[in-house]
Amino acid sequence: IEEMYSILQSFLEIVVRNLQTHGTQHTLALFVNSLMYNQTKIHAFKLRHSVTTRRCYSDFEALRGILEHRSTHVNTPP
Repeated sequence: IEEMYSILQSFLEIVVRNLQTHGTQHTLALFVNSLMYNQTKIHAFKLRHSVTTRRCYSDFEALRGILEHRSTHVNTPP
């Protein structure tokens, strides 16, 4: 039970949804962004729930890379 409790106390959930593609295939300015929302119980974060914000997909990839390299306890989907 202690192990399960500690996992619940240190979760970080990042929800990514509503992908939007901007630009056209004929321009070099083609990019994708999405709505992101964070929820956590980790005490290092000042807010438990974030404001929903629109971010480029590359921002999400960078965050995923940081989480994977800095913590062995973070499970990220493929």
